[in-house]
Parts: sequence; C-alpha cells; structure tokens
Amino acid sequence: MILMIPFNAVLAAKMKKLQISQMKNKVREASCSDIQKKKIELVRTRLIQDRRTKLMDEILNGIKILKLYAWETSFEKKVVVKKKVVLALSFQPGSGIKLNITSRT
Repeated sequence: MILMIPFNAVLAAKMKKLQISQMKNKVREASCSDIQKKKIELVRTRLIQDRRTKLMDEILNGIKILKLYAWETSFEKKVVVKKKVVLALSFQPGSGIKLNITSRT
C-alpha cells in the first residue's frame, strides 16, 4: 500500500498536465468560434444597414415623385421597419456598433 503513494502522485501529475493542455485547446477553439461569430454578425448588420441606406437614398432621390403622389406614409413605414431591425441587431451584446438614429413620432 505504501508503494502506491508515489505511483498515485506521478499519475495525478500526469493527469493534471493533460487536463491543462486540454483546457488550453478548448479556450483556443472557443475564442476562434467567438471571433467568427462576431465577424458574421458584423457582416450581417452591415448588410442590413446597407439595405436601409439604399432605401433612404431611393427616397431622397425620388422625393419629388413621393410628394407628387403623396406616398410619404407608405415609405415611412418601410423605413421604420428597417430602423427597428438595425437597432435590434446593433444593440445586441458584443456587437460593438452604436447608432444614433432618431425617428419621427
């Protein structure tokens, strides 16, 4: 029984080293996937912002036609929906994007 004490000590030290190396690998994998998730979320947010920007550009370029045919309310509803989507994505934890957008009430 006394002979097993050194054996257990060696075995415990070996297990400790293996656990440490395993945890380091898990941290690396987790950080890579977190970075990839953030990049995907950033690209997704930028695409949505780009769509809203194009819509705003279309509205500004066609303002004469909008006024002529009184389409302001229908386009305003579209813009408000796009703003809500962008704001919902922008204020998620870890997105790193902050917008200063005001809306008409």
